[in-house]
Amino acid sequence: MQVFLVVHGIVQGVGYRRFVAEIADKYKLVGFVRNVSDGGVEILVIGEDNSILHFKDEIHVQLDKIKVFKIDEYLPENKKFAKEFNKTYENFTIEKTLTR
Repeated sequence: MQVFLVVHGIVQGVGYRRFVAEIADKYKLVGFVRNVSDGGVEILVIGEDNSILHFKDEIHVQLDKIKVFKIDEYLPENKKFAKEFNKTYENFTIEKTLTR
């Protein structure tokens, strides 16, 4: 399964990307996490369906500084993120901020 997530909330400058990467590693998922210039975070995860379900539950948090308000989900059929879905990923990485 592959899913592209767009996370909205207080998720930049609070350690959220590292938090997400640790959970992805826990579930043996591949893909990436990156900040985007609008203040959100984008995540592509690839792996077993059940692992991705648990991953999504664990990243939707309200912790000390991290406040996730909403997560939008896109599947490969959505053309908006086709470029990301068509790449090959060997591990889970933290990428640089994407400026749009």
